[in-house]
Amino acid sequence: MGEQRENLVNTQIRDSVHFTNHAVLGHAASQSASMLDALMAETIGMAMYNAINTQHNAQMVSGAAVAASCAKMLRVQAVPWLPPPVAPVNPVVSGVTPPPQGSNTYTVAGSGFVTGLNAEIFQNGALLETVAGSAITNVTATSFAMESVPLTAGGAYSLQVVNADQGRSAPFNFTVPTAT
Repeated sequence: MGEQRENLVNTQIRDSVHFTNHAVLGHAASQSASMLDALMAETIGMAMYNAINTQHNAQMVSGAAVAASCAKMLRVQAVPWLPPPVAPVNPVVSGVTPPPQGSNTYTVAGSGFVTGLNAEIFQNGALLETVAGSAITNVTATSFAMESVPLTAGGAYSLQVVNADQGRSAPFNFTVPTAT
């Protein structure tokens, strides 16, 4: 009777089950290796993601620390041993001497003049010329010489002196004398 039961199962079915068992056993190693590789790739990806987040957070903390330090430095009061800022010296113009015949060099008298000054000449309230640089010579605290464009005889002008420290004189009105 044992033989009959054996014959009841088709040999093709038996071979199919047998080959399936062998295929499962043959693929088991590669399937487990591929699952292990997939798990490893996911783990490494998560580790890289965490590293990037950690670096980003560290940079944010570093930036916040620098900003807080700068804010504290800006709130510090002025260092007491530094001298107070120097106020500009406002020059005073007391006179303009006309140039000699055939010259355009005027002599300006007053006080508080410093090297590097500029002279602004106005006519009817409009700026006519700014005299500066090599056109200004012989600067002392009380006078200087300036070479200007030819000014019209009998014309009314005003002069303002601007020191290098931006101190500015009040306008000084003068008239160019007519030739006699």
